[in-house]
Amino acid sequence: MKKYCVLLRTFLILLGTVATGVASAQGDSTKLFPWKLHLQSRFSLAEGSLVGTWGVSAGYVWGPYERELTVGYHWLGARGNRQLGQIEKELARESALDSYNSVQAGFVNVGYWHIVHNTRRWKWGFPIELGVGKATARPHSLLDEPLPAEALTSTILPLQLAGYGEWKATRWVGIGLQAGYRQNLIRFAAAENLSGPYGRLRVLVYPATYVDWLRFIFKKKPLPSPFYKKQKSTP
Repeated sequence: MKKYCVLLRTFLILLGTVATGVASAQGDSTKLFPWKLHLQSRFSLAEGSLVGTWGVSAGYVWGPYERELTVGYHWLGARGNRQLGQIEKELARESALDSYNSVQAGFVNVGYWHIVHNTRRWKWGFPIELGVGKATARPHSLLDEPLPAEALTSTILPLQLAGYGEWKATRWVGIGLQAGYRQNLIRFAAAENLSGPYGRLRVLVYPATYVDWLRFIFKKKPLPSPFYKKQKSTP
C-alpha cells in the first residue's frame, strides 16, 4: 500500500510543478474564486449496465484556460453497490455458480484538467485522474444472504482518461459533459467491473452568480442579466 501512496504523491507533485510553470507563463486570470468545490455523480458501463459512483473534490484553477488541479474522494455508495451486485449476481447465474461477490470500493483521487479551448461560451479539454484506494468483495448467496467465507480485500489504482466539453449557457450556469475510460491498474478478479467506460453530466454554477447576488443583496446594486449580450458584428 505504501508504494502506491508514494506513486500517488509523486503524481500530485508533478501536477503541481506543471501548474506552477503554466501559471507563471500565462498569468492568472482567475484571481476571483480560484478554488472550486465539486459534488458529483458519475456512471460507469459494466456488462452493458450502468453503475453509479459518488464523488467530492476540491480544485484550484489558474490562467486564462482555467486549467485545474483537483483532489477528492470517490466511492460506490449504496446505489452503486446494489447495481454492481446485480451484475455480479447475473454473471454467477450464467456461470452456474451458487454465490457472487458484493463489492464495495472507494479511493482518493487526484487529477489534472488540461483545458485546450476556453472562450466566453465554450470550454473543452482532457482530464487525467489517478486514484488509490481499497475494494472489498464479500461473498453472498444468490438469495442475497452473506456467506461465512472470508471477505477479499485489495488495493485499487484507478487511472481515468477522458474528454470534456462545457457549454456556458449563461453568465450564471452552464452544462458540462465528461466521457472516458477507467482502468484499475491493479488486477483484482473480484472487482473487474470497476474498469470500463464512464461519464458524467455536470450542471455548473459560475462565480458571477454569487458576485451578482451578493452585490444585489448587500450593496443594493442592480441585478445584472445572466444572459450574454450579443456581440456586435463588424462590417
